[in-house]
Amino acid sequence: MARCVGDPTVLATNLSHLFDFSWGPDSTEELLGYATEMVAAVRQSGDLEMVHNAHAWRLVLCLELGDMTAVEADLDALTRVDSRIRQRTYSIVMLSYHVTLALLRGEFADAERLIVELTALLRSSPSVHADQVSMQIFTLRREQGRLVGLQPVVSAFLRQHVAASVWRPGLLLVYLELGQRDEARAEYEKLAADDFAAMPCDGRWLYRMVYLSEVCAALGDAVRAAMLYRLMSPYAGRNIVLGAGIACCGSADRYLGLLCAAMARWPEAQQHFERALAMNSQIGARVALAHTQHDYAAMLARKYAGDCKRAISLLRASLESAREIGMSALEERVTKRLDSVCGTRPATASDDLTAREAEVLGLIAIGRTNADIATVLSISLNTVATHVRNILAKTGCANRTEAAAYAMRQGVAPRS
Repeated sequence: MARCVGDPTVLATNLSHLFDFSWGPDSTEELLGYATEMVAAVRQSGDLEMVHNAHAWRLVLCLELGDMTAVEADLDALTRVDSRIRQRTYSIVMLSYHVTLALLRGEFADAERLIVELTALLRSSPSVHADQVSMQIFTLRREQGRLVGLQPVVSAFLRQHVAASVWRPGLLLVYLELGQRDEARAEYEKLAADDFAAMPCDGRWLYRMVYLSEVCAALGDAVRAAMLYRLMSPYAGRNIVLGAGIACCGSADRYLGLLCAAMARWPEAQQHFERALAMNSQIGARVALAHTQHDYAAMLARKYAGDCKRAISLLRASLESAREIGMSALEERVTKRLDSVCGTRPATASDDLTAREAEVLGLIAIGRTNADIATVLSISLNTVATHVRNILAKTGCANRTEAAAYAMRQGVAPRS
């Protein structure tokens, strides 16, 4: 009816209501069509606020689909509107998109500067934007390897704000980054209860799934990996855009590849990682690309459990990017894995394992659980857990599956 009336303001207003409904990967193209139609209508209406909204919605949808030419065009339009409308809320949205792209491209100095500008604007703005900037700061500090001081802050925040459940999976990432795997495992089990039924299906659902996918893969949980894979698979071939564009994690296929690797579904994992490499390169997502190269190499090393030229090539590319961008945490992980894959460490006393740790590693390699190991070696479960943590830390392995493959390469355990 609005189209029949022929009034661009009426049409734009009606189209805008379509974006009040839940977004999902099955509606992206349809919503993009509506956003593009709305952009054309608002150009005639001259309503600057509506112009801003139309370009903002289209930018997010184009980013999900990897159309960076359109993303840049919409961001330029938002910048022009901001210079005319001069309202703090719209300035915050525009600046937030600039931060998202700076983080995606690994332009950390620019991201830091823009976050300072955003923080200044937020002093007299709604608190919802403060939560978004907190997410961007978290992303930046994680890549810089500066999460050491955030664990008590995030824990306190969770205690005070029950609604901030998006941060619970974020806390797991903090634990993993700090090497506190037992704490990560304990909190993860709480969230995974009843097949993640406690995860509300709201606007922050995708945040949680992305974070949980990383944690699940790091902990080597094949059963939950299958559940998460089913939930995340509709995003294959797209980019993960969080919230209203406050963050972009790059290709969703990276996370699907991680989950497939956790399930030892090697051909599927390889396909997802190849797609993630292509998408992240296409959109200039240097941070996501460096992570994908590392994750893909880790999968190849596990699959072949021996010399793998492709894995070494990917790791070297990842290391080069990590150093150029300033991704300290990734640089450390890649360096350890390169040492392991290239076989530069001695096989008998590799990674300075004690005799007991070598025994535990050998039992891990043949599939023994912690309870089995405790029985075989006549030691307590707590002692076994301590040995396992030390082994993972010394070998640079992310989980028991990687440790088993490492043991095979180093000759610590038989291959059968």
